[in-house]
Amino acid sequence: MQIDEYFGDWLKVIDMKELQKVVTKVTSVYQNKPVVPEYQDIFKAFTLCSMKDCKAVFLGQDPYPQKGVATGVLFGNKADTVTISPSLEVVREAAIDYEKPYPLLKFDVTLESWARQGILMINSALT
Repeated sequence: MQIDEYFGDWLKVIDMKELQKVVTKVTSVYQNKPVVPEYQDIFKAFTLCSMKDCKAVFLGQDPYPQKGVATGVLFGNKADTVTISPSLEVVREAAIDYEKPYPLLKFDVTLESWARQGILMINSALT
């Protein structure tokens, strides 16, 4: 995937020289060490939430270090996750009022639906 495909209209506000440095560094790290999320997902949050549609930014401290958990969306877990991560559990509890009946409620563990609604969900590493 090319930089413009990852970042789309975010490129209007991103310094291209700095971004190129970051992409070069990240690519180098991925070639030499086991890193998460999967390479194709590292800037997924920018792909899912365009700048023109962004209404809020959620910024978390650290990326998930466990293989198979990190998705490129802050706090998001893989769709087939059986046990969600502790951070996502906190988000789920904050987002859902369990005292009200929701007969067909399904919580999106990937949080991609949130991103598509205008929440840029990144961590301090922008992944």
